[in-house]
Amino acid sequence: MDSIGSFCLFSNKIWCCLVLLCGFFEKATAATETAAAYAACPQASGMQPEVKGERALASNDKLGGPELKPIPQYYGYRVIARYPHDVGAFTEGLTFYNGRLFESTGQWGQSSLRELDLQQGRIKQQVKLSRYDFGEGLTVLNNYLVQLTWKSGEAFIYQPDTLKQVSQFGYEGEGWGVAAGNGQLVVSNGSAQLQFFDTENFNVVRRLTVTDRKHEIAGLNELEFAEGAIFANVWPSNCIAEIDPATGQVLGWLDLAGLAHSQKGLSEMSVLNGMAYNAETKHWLVTGKNWPYFYEITLQRTY
Repeated sequence: MDSIGSFCLFSNKIWCCLVLLCGFFEKATAATETAAAYAACPQASGMQPEVKGERALASNDKLGGPELKPIPQYYGYRVIARYPHDVGAFTEGLTFYNGRLFESTGQWGQSSLRELDLQQGRIKQQVKLSRYDFGEGLTVLNNYLVQLTWKSGEAFIYQPDTLKQVSQFGYEGEGWGVAAGNGQLVVSNGSAQLQFFDTENFNVVRRLTVTDRKHEIAGLNELEFAEGAIFANVWPSNCIAEIDPATGQVLGWLDLAGLAHSQKGLSEMSVLNGMAYNAETKHWLVTGKNWPYFYEITLQRTY
């Protein structure tokens, strides 16, 4: 082979190496950006994110290896509509009932239960809690509204049409979030543990620790059942965790920092808190403490 041919062959090899290196760095950069984009929610709970290529799909028990925990999927979201929200409402819970929207608000001496006109942001009817009760999570159970209190150890049960209190039941510890679904009533207390109550006598029948790849997820706040899973605000982050109600394993993460950061002039206490799932439209309604807007969103899987 002459010198010119050798030079061309050498040049082609260099070119191929450069192409391969560029492809490698492009993939590495993409993986880094993917990890960074979804870092907020796992890191909010003291975890490090893992990129898509490291996803563990199943247990390796049959092969004699260690058990591998599935890595949660990550959701994006799309805003469908925006509605006015009372900036004086320290939102602690939201729920739909027969197409009607109800909200529980907190703060000592200001707590309430409200029915809202979503389009206008208007309070249609309201009851105030005593100054000794701090309103918390809200759900619907057997056609009645159930509202928790933070430190009183009492849950109040209301008739939805009149907001008349018809009953109540007690529980130990703090009350944060509550959800009803799959014949279960689930309560959070700000820890990594969920408590499941009998829906007839309101005794605790089960406790479940929520984990993401064996890391406990503390700060579980407002809860919502949707499509067979439990969704939980993780206080004080802008993250929502999708949880398997049988195992406590986190199935997915949704980061709503984009909505939270668009709220101007609010205090550090005005975090994301308030979500309601509309089973008919499969849309979510979300807001935060003293936020000026509700946001109707749909979830979109990213991977």
